[in-house]
Formats: sequence, C-alpha cells, structure tokens
Amino acid sequence: MIHLHLQDLLEKIKGKVVEGPVNPQLTNATVLPNKLKSHGVLFNTHNYKTIDCSHLKNGAAWVIITEKKPEIIGNHSGVTLVIVQKIRKSYWKFIEYYQSLFDIPIIGVTGTCGKSTTKDMIRHILKQKYKNVVSTYKSRNGLTMNLPYLTKIDEKTDAAVIEMGIAHPNDLLVTCRYFRPQIGIITTIGVDPLDQFKDQDHYIQEKGTFLKGLGNQGTLIINGDNENIKKIDMSQYQGDIITFGQEDSCHYKASKITYGNGGMEFILHTKGMTVPVYVPGYGEHNVYNAMAALAAVALIGFDIKKSAKALASFEHIERHIQFYKGMKGCTLIDDTWSSNPTSLEAALKVVKKFSQDKKNIVVMGRIALLGNATAKIYTQVGRMLNKYGVDTLITIGNRAKAIGDAAMKHGMDKKSVFVCRDATEVYNLLQTMIDENTVVLLKNSMIDSASKGLAEKLRF
Repeated sequence: MIHLHLQDLLEKIKGKVVEGPVNPQLTNATVLPNKLKSHGVLFNTHNYKTIDCSHLKNGAAWVIITEKKPEIIGNHSGVTLVIVQKIRKSYWKFIEYYQSLFDIPIIGVTGTCGKSTTKDMIRHILKQKYKNVVSTYKSRNGLTMNLPYLTKIDEKTDAAVIEMGIAHPNDLLVTCRYFRPQIGIITTIGVDPLDQFKDQDHYIQEKGTFLKGLGNQGTLIINGDNENIKKIDMSQYQGDIITFGQEDSCHYKASKITYGNGGMEFILHTKGMTVPVYVPGYGEHNVYNAMAALAAVALIGFDIKKSAKALASFEHIERHIQFYKGMKGCTLIDDTWSSNPTSLEAALKVVKKFSQDKKNIVVMGRIALLGNATAKIYTQVGRMLNKYGVDTLITIGNRAKAIGDAAMKHGMDKKSVFVCRDATEVYNLLQTMIDENTVVLLKNSMIDSASKGLAEKLRF
C-alpha cells in the first residue's frame, strides 16, 4: 500500500478525530478487524459494535473509521478514533482517493471460463518487461479480496491484471468500481453460476454490465465467436471493441489450429501480420485465451511477435487439463479446478483428440451453483457426453447421479454408466477398467469433497 498519513484522508472522507493521535502513518487498510495490522486503518463498514484488536501489540498505532464508537477489546493505547456520518460513503471516498495516487494500465478479465488462465497469460507477458505487476492470485476473485488487491498497488507497480468473477448480481460493477480498468476482456459466456440469477439471460446481462464498469470508454476485448456474448447490446458503447476468434471479421483471428508437443499451435492474423504462436496446454480454448492476452498487451505497447514468443514459456495453474501418466500406464487428465458445462466441453474435446485409438473414461462429480436450472443443464450435459463419444461414465456422489441418468436418456449404454459414492469406490472400480490404452478424465470442482484426493491416488 502507498503509505499515507491520516490527515491526507480526513477531508476526503469527511471525518473527525475524536480520540488518539491526530496524524498517524497508515500502511495498510481493511474492513475486517481480524485482518488489522499495526499502522492500519479499519473501515467499520459492517458497523461492528465490538472490535477485538487483542492480536495487536500493546502500543501499536492503528485507526478506526466508524459512525459510532465501538467497544474495543485489547490494545487501546495506540488507537485513533475517527467519526464519519456515513461509513460506506467515506469508504468509497477513500477508494477513489487511493485510485488517484497511481496512473498505470489496469486490465480486468471476466468470463465463464478462461479468466484465470487469460489473466495469468497477460501477467506472464507483462513480466517480460515490467518488474512489478499486481494480479489476483489463482481464482481468488471474491469481493472481499478487492481491497487487499487494490492496496497491493503502490508507487512501484507498473501494471495490474484483475480477474473479475461474479457470484451475485452487481458483483462485476463493484469490482470495476474498485479498480477502474481501462481495458476489459470477456473470455466466453457459458453457464456458471445460475443459482443467484433468474435464468441464463439474466446471467448474460450481468456480464454485460462490464460495459458500464468500464465507464463506457476504454477498450473492450471480446470473444467474437461466442453466441452469448453476441447477445449483449453494445450499440451504445462509446469505447473501442476488439474481437478475437476464428471468424474472418475478428481483429485477432486464429487459423491452422493444431495440437503440438505439450500445447497448441496456430497462426495469428492481426494488423496485417501473420504470427505463428505456440501456447502450452492442450485445447482449443487455450488458443482463445492466448489471443485475448495478446490483444490486451498490444494495447499497452507490447510487440505482438515478442509477446507471442513469451507465451511459449507460460505455465498453467494446476488442475487445468493437466496430463499425467496414471496407474497401469493410463493417460490421466486432471481437470478438477472447477466444473461447469463450458469447461466440461473444452475438456471433452481434448479427450476425444487423445482417445481416437483408445478407450476413454470420464469421472464426474456434480456441477454446483446451477439453481433451478440444474435439471435442464444436466440434460444438456447428457447430450454432450454422447456427442463427444464418451465410452464410460463414472459419477461420484448422489447429486451427480442425475448426470448419468441424462447420459443414458440420450443414448449412452446403461452398462457404461456407473454410480459411485466416493473417491475410494471410484478408485477401486477404475482398477478393474484401465490399462495403457485408456484415457481417464477427472472432471469436478475443487469444492466437491466427494472426489477429494482421487487425482493424486491415480497418478503413477
């Protein structure tokens, strides 16, 4: 965090010191008492009536900004109490003031799938030139992480890349309010999550709020091939729109996509150039992620050919279609980071490619966060499993059984569908099925405890 003094803030937040030192130095900020550190400022946005700061050393300086004085447990001696009329308004005034202290490129990345990978690709390229790039960590993109990520930006930061997820309506707008990105990316829109949205159309509309989040200016980079993105009304957007995909109309177009050694190879056509690109990681979706990343860094002055070359050394987050040699010599594909129909289809395409002369087995847990659309989506998943030629399906847990039922309803032989209670039962069943001519896909979410530890047990 850029170091401040309390007097730097008081006028902005309309606050008044009523107790304690009047101008302590501030080196960190939080809204959670248990995250408070020495020389920190706590914005009491939750209106806690009791603040426990006993974890702070006696005499440590800290500030609480609040509407009403709370009871303080622990260190009293170093506290400065600031009273404001409306704590949330004062908090956002602080955010706006902090934003004014730096002027760097900020890229926001959202989408049903590909957010984390695209964000990490961008960071990887930027690090070839910039020493200090702030980015979200893996897929930790909840609203509670916005303030910690924002205050990681300081005088030494060259650029920031922020993954922007949505779990509830308006999440995207809130995150944009924290970071004010000049460049926004929508990787793809599929299905995930739906439990907090009325239907798929409302979920798409939520992604569409990204235009407002960009302030109807700046540059929006979108997947030009995605049908759901095409449903967003962009006619009134006053900024620039850049598209990537395989359609001829895309500003960044991929052709001659092939599976190479450990990753994907393709030809990128943009700005009159033809650039060969290799990106580690199997699957056509990685071609799209790479194009989005290349489009973003080009906007802040990075050479496209050099950026494409940098991608060749990119390393994926774990459990994103990772290949391993499995027990009994099988090919094991670990795709257990998250689970939704969009990422499932991407994984099934890879399975189909690598099991042309082998048998394949898909092991699936439930797909969570679908709300009232669960039955409908499971039906779509059943069709998908048949479309991509899955030989054997194993589901884990009672809540995933309906996926197997849907697969059988749409053509899969009932003798090829198995229901297991937990990872141990799956492991024992696989022992009887696999050999060196088997490709096994593990597809579930990290939050699904029913399959915990299965991937590790199956590795050779």
